[in-house]
Amino acid sequence: MPGIMDLIWPGAFVVQSIHVVARLGIADFLGPEPQTVDELAGTAQVHAPSLKRVLRALTTLGVFAEDIDGRFRQTDLSRTLREDHPESVRAWALMLGAPFVWRPVGDLYESVRTGTPGFRRLYGERFFEWAKTHPEDGAVFNAAMTSGSAQRLPASGRALGRHPSRQPEGARRALRSTQRRRRRGGTTCPTPGRALRDRGR
Repeated sequence: MPGIMDLIWPGAFVVQSIHVVARLGIADFLGPEPQTVDELAGTAQVHAPSLKRVLRALTTLGVFAEDIDGRFRQTDLSRTLREDHPESVRAWALMLGAPFVWRPVGDLYESVRTGTPGFRRLYGERFFEWAKTHPEDGAVFNAAMTSGSAQRLPASGRALGRHPSRQPEGARRALRSTQRRRRRGGTTCPTPGRALRDRGR
C-alpha cells in the first residue's frame, strides 16, 4: 500500500508537466526518430533549458525517454499524448491542468471550510455560464468529455463519481449534461473541441 508521500509527491507537478507538453504538442512533434531538446523547443517556440527539465522529469515516469546522446524519443505513454493516437488522452491532459480546473481544485480548502462552490466563488458564475464567454476553455472541456478516454477513467475516478460531495463544484452536473448532449448529437460548448490546438503557442 502506498504511503502518503507516494500519493502527494510528485502528483501536482506531474499533472502540470503533462499538461505543458500536451499544450505544446511535443508528442505530436516527435516522430519515429528521436530529437534534441533544441529541435523540439525550436518547433514549439519555447525556452529549451526549461523544456528539457520538464521532459527529463517525465522520463522518470516513462513519459518520453532520453538516449545517451541527450535526444528524446517516444514511449508507449507519451504516444497517448498525440492527438491522432487511437487511445489519446491529450484532451484530458489539457483540461486537468487548465486554470479553470486547477484553480478550484487548489482552493478546495475554502470549499470544505465554507461549503461554497469553488468554481462559482472564484469565477463568479457557474461553469457552463462562464464557458459561453470563454469559448476556448469551453472547447477544452468539450474535447475531454467527448473523447474516447472519458469512457476509460481509472477506478479512482469512477469512485469519485459515486461521491459527488468529493467532486469539484458542478463537475457531476456538467458531466451528465455533456453525456445528454452527446447522445443527442450536439456539442457541449459553443465552439468545436479542436479550437484549442493553437492556444498559447
